[in-house]
Amino acid sequence: MKRIFWAALVVLAIPMAAAHASCEDDDLWICKLKPYEPNPHQVKTDNTSPECDGAAPHGQAKKIQDAYDTIPISFSKLRFDLCRVKHIFITPATTHSWGRYNDPSVHPTDNPDQSYIAITTSDLNRHFASKQDDHLSQLSPSGVSGLFHAGFGSNSKNVKFGLLFALAHELGHIKWHQQYPLTGNQPGIPCYDSVFGSSWQNTSAAKTNRWTEFGANNLGSHPGIADPNNASSDQLYSLYNSGFATALAAANPEEDFVEAYALGVVNASCSGCLFSINSASGTTTLSGRSPVDAKIACVAANYF
Repeated sequence: MKRIFWAALVVLAIPMAAAHASCEDDDLWICKLKPYEPNPHQVKTDNTSPECDGAAPHGQAKKIQDAYDTIPISFSKLRFDLCRVKHIFITPATTHSWGRYNDPSVHPTDNPDQSYIAITTSDLNRHFASKQDDHLSQLSPSGVSGLFHAGFGSNSKNVKFGLLFALAHELGHIKWHQQYPLTGNQPGIPCYDSVFGSSWQNTSAAKTNRWTEFGANNLGSHPGIADPNNASSDQLYSLYNSGFATALAAANPEEDFVEAYALGVVNASCSGCLFSINSASGTTTLSGRSPVDAKIACVAANYF
């Protein structure tokens, strides 16, 4: 059985074969997560990897499949990179979904170079705007009053695009750490310094960091631009007009790349969709913003 194929669904066999032609055979590509803490700041994770705890329920795995199927066929690099993830776990036990790259310097004997994604059950069922609102509420619980995301178009509230954003976001973290490994030569992200670098005073800490917790703000600075953590509503809204794909993107250079990566995937996949951030200060769409469009173009040229 191909990854995320359902052999019993004969009527879908031909289109799904085309959609997943680059995936390897693995019945447990999508599975339940055996209890595991991925954060090396909390436990020692050297030479350990997350493992499956049996197959994911059919309905949950189908949601992952449906999200994958929305990715344009022309995004061959992205589709291939997602298929290369060793396991996509579904877990109810974590606050955030996460992406994990086994850097060989700390995983020399346990699946070096492998990658993993864990998706929370809540992320299986959030549409895109709801996912963005959740991020804002976690970044600044007191600053989100009167601030909300909205979607327009018949597909904008389809949960598969919120899930696609979550998958692409975590894959973006994996790509970052593959390009900026802890030791040896760093391939780097082509055009990152020229396109993203101007948003940051310094990016070196982010390029040598092993694990990035949600909203981490100690990996780069941008004088004159608010830190999204504990920001006011006006400050959160202003971040969308300051060259960042989302407020979370302004937390650190890695998230800047990751959020542009994920937003670019959703913009291209959700046909006819338009998303916005809204506040008493005004409304800004999440597409058609020159600095952000340039960042997405940089990502797309190299990874889509």
